[in-house]
Amino acid sequence: MPEIEIGGISRNGLDGGYQYKINAIFGYEFNNHFSLGVGTGFNNGARKTLFYHYGTFMAKMSNLPLYINIHGDIFKAKTSLYYSLDLGFMLPLKKAYYNDNINIDSNYYECYYKGIIISPELGVRINNCYLGINCLIANTYKNYVFPH
Repeated sequence: MPEIEIGGISRNGLDGGYQYKINAIFGYEFNNHFSLGVGTGFNNGARKTLFYHYGTFMAKMSNLPLYINIHGDIFKAKTSLYYSLDLGFMLPLKKAYYNDNINIDSNYYECYYKGIIISPELGVRINNCYLGINCLIANTYKNYVFPH
């Protein structure tokens, strides 16, 4: 049961930003209520952080998620609520940086997702179309080194 997942958000974390993703899950459906699979894909986005003396920084991040997916429908009808849970880890692919107010060298600011991820999702399935809301819980790595 291969599955393609496309999504996006307009706010990323408490600082703001955006993220979009395209992932593929390959698994086995035991019954309507439970399936198990492995997934990977490409996540791209930006996270905004405010520094009072240096301005607002936007760190663009590209990540490779690798995870196990648990998925199931609540009901057997054509329209049903569903649940999904991704457990795995995130690898950084590319770190690019820019600043809204001043120029800064990429050696001075790093921000990316790396480590364990947990992503629960709830939604509604209509025939074979899934529409849901998920929350990505991931470790964010930040390193700030500013010139004097």
